[in-house]
Amino acid sequence: MDNQVRTFRHIGLIDDGSPPPAADGVQSAAASVSNRSPKSPDQLPRFVDPYDAQANLSDRARTYLHVNCAHCHRNGGGGSAYVHLLYDLPLAETRALGTRPTQGTFGIHDAKIIAPGDPFGSALYFRMAKLGPGHMPYIGSSVIDQRGLELIHDWIRQLPARPADQALLERLAALDEAELARRNEEGLEERSRLIDELLTTSNRAALLSLALQQGKLIASTRVAVVDAAARHGDAAIRDLFESFVPEEKRVKRLGDSVRPAELLKLAGDLERGKQLFHKTTGVQCRSCHKIAGDGTELGPDLSQIGKKLDREKLLESILQPSKNIEPKYVTWVVETTTGKLVTGLLVHKDGNEIVLKDTQNKEHRIAMGDVEGTHQMQHSLMPDLLLRDWTPQQVADLLAYLASLR
Repeated sequence: MDNQVRTFRHIGLIDDGSPPPAADGVQSAAASVSNRSPKSPDQLPRFVDPYDAQANLSDRARTYLHVNCAHCHRNGGGGSAYVHLLYDLPLAETRALGTRPTQGTFGIHDAKIIAPGDPFGSALYFRMAKLGPGHMPYIGSSVIDQRGLELIHDWIRQLPARPADQALLERLAALDEAELARRNEEGLEERSRLIDELLTTSNRAALLSLALQQGKLIASTRVAVVDAAARHGDAAIRDLFESFVPEEKRVKRLGDSVRPAELLKLAGDLERGKQLFHKTTGVQCRSCHKIAGDGTELGPDLSQIGKKLDREKLLESILQPSKNIEPKYVTWVVETTTGKLVTGLLVHKDGNEIVLKDTQNKEHRIAMGDVEGTHQMQHSLMPDLLLRDWTPQQVADLLAYLASLR
């Protein structure tokens, strides 16, 4: 059996500059003048088994991110976070290392997409660890991959976790049943205090979540942590611990099958909807839209959207963002002569250059002499299934708020 890449090249399934020979064995003129020199299969980068503890840790983590994330998080892949997670891309060129997240920080202090030495300060780790809005991978499983999560944790961690946070966790883990029984109410009060302190920030909460996954806490403390997290005022922290709640007791979310008629029957709360848009971590509305000056003006300003659309039309525009796209919000793709793809909204185009604004609200200026081709897409920059991780009541609350904006 031949190498799979070599076989695919031979039968024409992939075109990387090594066209198959003609039937008579004579290479075509086009092929003979090609300057491209494809690598042999033995020279190509190879994945490793992410769960093979004997393999290189970095290779394992990069393989995991490539397989689970890089189909979107690559040049032209459609991921709204402008990071590239291809396996063979140098880590320094992923645009994730030490970079401030633009699609939500979940309350993480001084958050980075990947914070070297600090998995709990890394939005990438936090998104993998939580359920609900902002969970990654966005498409596919909604189950937390505990082995994959520990792999990414170990990869990011080059230095110890924040000493103060680690000390809190170690004190909580040291409270065994005998000590709690001996100290009675005093011991229970200390445990409650330690749990509350560990839930005060997203960084600490992620550290505490990992301790639960690794079985470092006794059963009664584990129950107390999950109960406290379920009552927490920050939705992102609640979501981080939802995977520890039995399936039948978890928050009921919309998922992939949304029934608009059922959502429209629910009465929404205007103030809760306002809080969702402007304050709730993990909700990305304000990453692209402004209301009364708050947010980012990538998409339409929503300050008076209630004058234009009723609740039904508002819901339709969220569920089917590509159904009716105003010309100024049509997505353009520019392919350069070097093979680079740039995706965004058209800001300006003339005989000299074309300017696109990407999902990070960053402008890209491309000289017309460097443009190989331009294409208008039929899909909005606003992703489909945006509400899949929301509860029905959250949708009703947001609709109530948007409908009130006049």
